[in-house]
Amino acid sequence: MDKLKQTIGLTPQSGYYNNNYVVADGDNKYIVRVPIADCDEMDLRIIPEKYVLEFLSGRGLPVPQLLEVHSNPDYQVHEYIDGIVVNDGYPRGTQLPEYFIPQTVNFIVRLFALDSSSLRAWFPEWPADGDTESYFLRMLEEVEHTYAAFWPEYGHLFQRYGLPAQPFERFRTAAASLQSRPFVLAHCDIHRKNGILREGEVIFLDWELALIADPVYEISVHLHKMDYLPEEEARFLQLMERELPIELAAGFQADLQLYRELEQAKSLIVDTVRYSKQLQSNEIDRREKLELADKLEKKLKQASSFWNVELFTAQQLFAMLS
Repeated sequence: MDKLKQTIGLTPQSGYYNNNYVVADGDNKYIVRVPIADCDEMDLRIIPEKYVLEFLSGRGLPVPQLLEVHSNPDYQVHEYIDGIVVNDGYPRGTQLPEYFIPQTVNFIVRLFALDSSSLRAWFPEWPADGDTESYFLRMLEEVEHTYAAFWPEYGHLFQRYGLPAQPFERFRTAAASLQSRPFVLAHCDIHRKNGILREGEVIFLDWELALIADPVYEISVHLHKMDYLPEEEARFLQLMERELPIELAAGFQADLQLYRELEQAKSLIVDTVRYSKQLQSNEIDRREKLELADKLEKKLKQASSFWNVELFTAQQLFAMLS
């Protein structure tokens, strides 16, 4: 099947690294996933998604099936999941369906339990298993790289925020406090736009950021990106602590906060760049632009817990970035 030729004229659902097209072939639908050329690289991508999906195939996890892989041009054909994207049905600030949190916890714990040794060849220079300090520093290195790469164009905004001259030193110092845990296969991008609800089941999409990781990193990224209601987060953490094997739960609560702060720092930097580009474009309307400014206001407030930043209102940020 050459699905790519059928995408002409269709409007894709775009992420940061791929355009996703819904393509029909008779009564059947598929997702054609096409890489975005020259996209801004702001996340660590090591294992090509196709290899992760091939690894997960047949293991009973709620993930889409990889049907085809093509090159020249590059694209993948995925199973079409007929359901509702979590973000469409349950955006931030609304209560998720009762089954979402227990299923998500169960999914993460089952993912952690997989023997991922066959994927470790993709990580020849990775921290040794259990060396959480080095792993954290590797994640920090990526944030520092992004910060340096976009400083020439966006440094004036970071300075307006009041970011310190050495913004990452506190993280580097704190890394030594992390407890050792075995590394696992982690999705690293579980959020409302990467989940589909189908007849009471949650299907988890978009595996391009998967890593061999500290399990607490996976949980921190999920909590940061999901932005649960307070009672939902409390339930998630209660279930996760109950279900995690004891060796993965070592130092869980203490280390979670440090990872979350790193995610909040990264998010402020990355989304300042992304939102600035969107606010200056004609691709979204004023209402959507104001929503981005509201989100950035919240990210700045989160960062104020560890950086002495100036708190701007959404309207001020809208004017600064536009």
